[in-house]
Amino acid sequence: MAGASFVGREDALARLREAFARTSAVARPWCFVVEGEAGIGKTALLRRFVAELPTAATVLVTAEEAEAHVDHAVVDALLRRLRVASPGVMPRAGAAPDLATVGMRLLEQLTDVPNGERPAVVVIDDAHWADPASLRALLFALRRIEERRPLVVLGVRAGMLDRLPPGFSAPDAVERLRLGGLTAAEVGALAAASGTALTLDAARALREHAGGNPLYVGALLEEVPVAAWAGGEPLPPAPELFARLVRRRLDGAAPATYALVEAAAVLGARAEPRSAAALAGLADPLDALEEGERLGLLIADPGGATVSFDHPLTRAAVYHGMGAARRARLHARAADVADQPGTALRHRAAAAAALGTDPALADELEAFAGGEIGRGAWDSAADLFAAAARLSREGERDRRELEVADALLGAGRVDAARARLEQCDTTSESALRLCVLAHVALQEGRGEEAERLLARAWESGEGTRLVRRRVAERRAAVALARLRPDDAIAWTRRSAELGDRDGVDPLLRRWPEPLACAVDGRTADGRALAERIVRDGGEQAASNLGYRWIRGSLRLLDDDLPGALEELRMVLTTAAGLGAERVTVVALAALARAELASGRWDDAAVHAERALALAEAGGHEQAIFDARHAVVAVAVARGELELAARQIAQLGRRTSLEGHAVRVASAQAGLAAADGRPRDVVATVERLRADGLLEQAARMPELRLPALAAEAFVRLGRHEEAESILAPHEARAAELGQRSCAVALARARARLETARGRHDDAERAVQKALDGAAKLEQPYELALARLSYGELLRRRGERRRALAVLAQARATFVTLGARPALERCERELEGGGAGVAPAAGGRAALTGRERAVAQLAARGLTNREIAAELMVSVKTVEVHLTRIFAKLAISSRQQVAARLRDA
Repeated sequence: MAGASFVGREDALARLREAFARTSAVARPWCFVVEGEAGIGKTALLRRFVAELPTAATVLVTAEEAEAHVDHAVVDALLRRLRVASPGVMPRAGAAPDLATVGMRLLEQLTDVPNGERPAVVVIDDAHWADPASLRALLFALRRIEERRPLVVLGVRAGMLDRLPPGFSAPDAVERLRLGGLTAAEVGALAAASGTALTLDAARALREHAGGNPLYVGALLEEVPVAAWAGGEPLPPAPELFARLVRRRLDGAAPATYALVEAAAVLGARAEPRSAAALAGLADPLDALEEGERLGLLIADPGGATVSFDHPLTRAAVYHGMGAARRARLHARAADVADQPGTALRHRAAAAAALGTDPALADELEAFAGGEIGRGAWDSAADLFAAAARLSREGERDRRELEVADALLGAGRVDAARARLEQCDTTSESALRLCVLAHVALQEGRGEEAERLLARAWESGEGTRLVRRRVAERRAAVALARLRPDDAIAWTRRSAELGDRDGVDPLLRRWPEPLACAVDGRTADGRALAERIVRDGGEQAASNLGYRWIRGSLRLLDDDLPGALEELRMVLTTAAGLGAERVTVVALAALARAELASGRWDDAAVHAERALALAEAGGHEQAIFDARHAVVAVAVARGELELAARQIAQLGRRTSLEGHAVRVASAQAGLAAADGRPRDVVATVERLRADGLLEQAARMPELRLPALAAEAFVRLGRHEEAESILAPHEARAAELGQRSCAVALARARARLETARGRHDDAERAVQKALDGAAKLEQPYELALARLSYGELLRRRGERRRALAVLAQARATFVTLGARPALERCERELEGGGAGVAPAAGGRAALTGRERAVAQLAARGLTNREIAAELMVSVKTVEVHLTRIFAKLAISSRQQVAARLRDA
């Protein structure tokens, strides 16, 4: 990571910069310890930090293992860096200099120089090899500097902090930073700096295998072909140097330990000790497990439920070091004792791989992969198809490689799918290949290209009945994405007709149809069909996350919030167990919307942020779009308009699909309305009209475009245009049972009639909004209806009633943190003479990210747990907590929960 190859580490550098900026403070930590495993980049980080500072302000030395027991070796190096020609601190034939003598000599050089030349930072890299006498002398000197004490930065290998004297671990004097692995994006940047281009998906695989360690990443880039990181491949090897070190440790183990470690490597990243012992042929594995831990190879969790390796590469080194024949025998035995069919099948495939093709086993793997797709485990299906391809003859191998690519697309891993496609016959025009290429185009937002490819696949008449069924199903998905619900339904039914010979209930082939109904505004019809699919589709429907997500989403659109929350939470729990990242993201985004509607805005903010972080980490473009749209919805409601604008700018990059375009437009209109820009709302609506998308967008109740447009026209005094929008959509909402949409339209109607001076008509409209919102149990909608009622009452001169209703609305807005609505409500209250001071402080004063951090802290999560939940750095969490404490006027995290309740 040195020089041009240094990437990332911005959070770590920021921590070091902040520590340096505090060097003039009296009460401050004066020692900063950077801890991390070998090769993690401690040296590169420290050298980059030092390079930013003035030369005269820093002293950097590196402790040497060979001098770890030579008294004052590090002090000698420090003094020489301070330009002391003959330090005179090293032991000689006579008595060695004592602590006080050496410490005072060091103190003199650190302080008794012109002010401009006093070192502000002393860096000791590999401080775990520093001789204890030098570290004690440094402590002696530092404790006697009362002003402008230099910052001491130590680079220490993980697990070796106990080699430092106690003074370097005092909580009030030392700040610690544990340096973790690089992110996938940083691994990609490191690869690019070395001349290797990696997709994000490949960078993620390499990062996981190397633990993000830059040294190991570099070695693997040199030794392992890039294709190994494309997905669906067996365990890649470890770097040769790392493997030799592991073999050296393993060669010193007892035979029982050797066997246990090999068995664990075959079983996977984690295994039950009992299973590993049985595979190794050990009746009592405790001594072997203990020796494996002592050798730094194995780690047993505290409860003894699982055993794993100290590093992902350790397993790879053991696995590849045992030889193909030994691996095959162990996999065959593992298959015999496995308690899950899928596990046994994978071990059988690994055992057979050493012997070449096995068509019968490949067929079994393909059949099992189909079952995994049936329950939404796309990544698992891709691995199984890849195993089947490796065991297939040439013709079948290419077809199964296409299945790998399609399964990867189902998981949202577009880059990995492209890499697999490059391994197939690129000249083929088979219906399956065209179908998979269309899937790529759809994932990347190229709807017209996807349609052309699918039309060619369909019109060719080539392919099995099942392939043609998939083409029809894919055409339904494209029609849905392009907002053509009738076409989507027609192709869905054609797909169901073609699926009656594959053992799958044709009812299950109709999954796009409920979503098509929703796009057409017929949410009740769509929900009824979704409920029927899950209820009557048997175990396959009940266990399929896609079906369950559709049902949860349709419940949300149909205003069944308790049902939606229950279903979406179930999907998340199951998806976590399957490792289904894409489903997790879309379910989190839908859950955030359900929580927003039900008044759980803090939870909504947390889940929307988490969805976006997961989607961006995984590179799932469609999932990123869904997550970003959820973040915008929360941000607009809370008045975080700059955040919303930034996210909408990102959304705007994907508007080639009509479904994306109308959602981006709805987000833009919502932002403009919250920001008090009615002309921009109208301009957005007119753009949709010009593109021929307005009528379709207006049918989608969740977008609320008719209500937004009508209110904007009212504010601009264009009453007839407001009426022309309201009348047909009010009738449609009533006809289709769109309850929350009807409430929003009733509020817009009340505003229009109030502006016209028709107070009786306005009263009827606002009562409709109040009644509807109360039945929906959506507190924000009810508060907005009360705000509309308060506005009407005040304009009718009923001041006392108006203030009472507005006060109710205000209380809800404060609780939710709905700043745009709160400001509008307070203007009404002030206009009525209430003299209400704007709410400043408390929960409403926190930003969305601060509220998310506060909410998690109130639940008792540690800073590290909060960082993992929101996928940010620990330092970022610390900064947010500092701001939260200031805004809430508290001094500890224990007070956060109570303060949030009070707010």
